[in-house]
This record gives sequence, C-alpha cells and structure tokens, in this order.
Amino acid sequence: LACPACQQPLKNSGSELSCTSCVKTFPIISAIPRFVPKENYAESFGLQWNRFASTQIDSKVGTNRSESRFSDETLWNKESLNGKLVLDAGCGSGRFSEIALKFGASLIAVDYSSAVEAAQKNLSGTDKLIVQGDLASLPISNETFDYIYCIGVLQHTSEPARIVSELLRCLKVGGEITLTF
Repeated sequence: LACPACQQPLKNSGSELSCTSCVKTFPIISAIPRFVPKENYAESFGLQWNRFASTQIDSKVGTNRSESRFSDETLWNKESLNGKLVLDAGCGSGRFSEIALKFGASLIAVDYSSAVEAAQKNLSGTDKLIVQGDLASLPISNETFDYIYCIGVLQHTSEPARIVSELLRCLKVGGEITLTF
C-alpha cells in the first residue's frame, strides 16, 4: 500500500497507517484499512451488500455463476492467476474475489463502500487484503499488480476515465486488465 495523496510508503502502527512523507493518517477498523470517509456516496451499495452479503457468493449459495461469469469476462483461469498479485477493483461483498482466491491469486480487494465488511466476512484464507478506498485515487504503488479486474463497477462511478487511468498506473508492464460494464 501507498499513500493515495503522494504515493509514498505507509507505516503501520496496528490501528492506523500513516504516510512517511505527507503525514496523512488512515484508520484500520476491523482489520480493514480505510482511505475514504465511512459515510459516502456509495453507502447504498454498502447497505445492500452488507444486508445481502452472501447472495452472489458461489460457495454460500451452491452455484458456479460467479465463477462462470468471472472466467467468461476475464478469460483467466487457475493457471493464469495462481501465485499472481491481483486487484479486485470494486469488490462489493467479494463475489469475484472468492474466485480469484480459489484460482490461487494473492489478492487486494478494494471498494468505496462499507461492503468491504461483507467481503471480509465472506472471504476465507490469508492471502488477501481488503481495503476501503477510492478507485480514482488508489492507495497502491505504481506497477504493482500482475492482473486487475473491474467487473460491473465503472458505470456506477462519476469518473470512469480517471479510474481506468488509475488502474493502469497500478498494473505492471506486461500485466493484464479486464474492465466490464
């Protein structure tokens, strides 16, 4: 992770992250780093995904709909993602994060809303970090990820072009990105 304002490293004190350069601080609440205000424009999504947290989670509802959609839209599989660093941009309650983890990815999942709390409950395993942050100003260093996906999210944002630019900043040279809307 990096400061979303200046892209410098963050120091973890256990209860917050602090920028080593511009001295901004970001709380860690329920093991989730928070880079946006708790109440924000996306809170209706947070309410929805916290209330219906497991509705689209394959392992909870006994289907493979999310896995099929993920594979159809990204064209990625276990061989593609195993051991790779992946960003879920707009994770909601973790629908597609579950699939990336199942495929062996190391995952950072970001959402603007409090849906990150549902994702934290839905996703097992230790090779993940869930972050509440702004896709237009990611708390991520340049050229970090092997793979990035943003499925069904851009149409809900006010600055899709800025978000695409920000996602590309975080993608390694030679990495792959999937954007669907």
